[in-house]
Amino acid sequence: MENSALNADLDALVLDAQSGNQSALNEVLLQLQHKMYNIALRFFSNPHDAEDACQEINIRIVKNIHSFKGESKFTTWVYRLAYNLLISLKNSKKSENSLTFEQFAEGIYIDINDHDEAEVDKPDYQQLLQEVRVACTLALLQCLDDEARMTYILGEIFEMDHSDGSQVMNISQDNYRKKLSRARSKVNEVTMQHCGLVKESNRCRCHKQVSKSMNMGRLNRNNLVFASDRSHPERFPEVLKMIRDLQESQRTAELLRNVPSDENNEKYINWVHATVASVNHRSTANGTQVTA
Repeated sequence: MENSALNADLDALVLDAQSGNQSALNEVLLQLQHKMYNIALRFFSNPHDAEDACQEINIRIVKNIHSFKGESKFTTWVYRLAYNLLISLKNSKKSENSLTFEQFAEGIYIDINDHDEAEVDKPDYQQLLQEVRVACTLALLQCLDDEARMTYILGEIFEMDHSDGSQVMNISQDNYRKKLSRARSKVNEVTMQHCGLVKESNRCRCHKQVSKSMNMGRLNRNNLVFASDRSHPERFPEVLKMIRDLQESQRTAELLRNVPSDENNEKYINWVHATVASVNHRSTANGTQVTA
């Protein structure tokens, strides 16, 4: 949910940025990065694609910030800008990541008997297991079409209200509610039938996916994408308990909210600042940079 105090602070920075204050513009970009990255990560299910998308979103903010007239919350305006970009980028990758709910469910069971018990005793096993959990959870979202996926991300994971969500999607509130309800039902149906994280009686099979994923080249212990930080798998039992204490209809969204965040990770912080610096450089080259 949006924080009114933070919005007020951001609104003041936007006005300063529109008047030509480069420091204010940089701060606007910095404040938006975590939101944009988390939406892009769930939309693409790939950190590298999410990072590239954030770069392009920043460029669009810099180029178009003067067109913001205050007719909506600035964050809503940015989400709308981001939505249009993410859809266009996804369309260019359509053939790469098409996945149905049926294929997703079948993939959970294929070759799970190839599980290598020796992996369990290795020092990095919990990180490998967490990598599988997160990759599988994010892959679920790829079964939704682009518009349904964004509706679910905004409305269910980030709990954006129907008024703001419909503005972002440029559809009526009634249409937004219907799309969100359908997406929620589809996602929950699959997880409640097959996922052992959200429903304990399903028996979690994540541990049996570790060897399978390594054999298929999807998992590389020397290049972890989601679980390079050991603290993430260490916190997971606590997160799992919290998820299972919720009503069944709320568990999947909470699992997706708890995809590991790198907000306080030094590498991530350095990436954010480098991203903003890169945008400034590119904008200067194109003659679009706000001047101090």
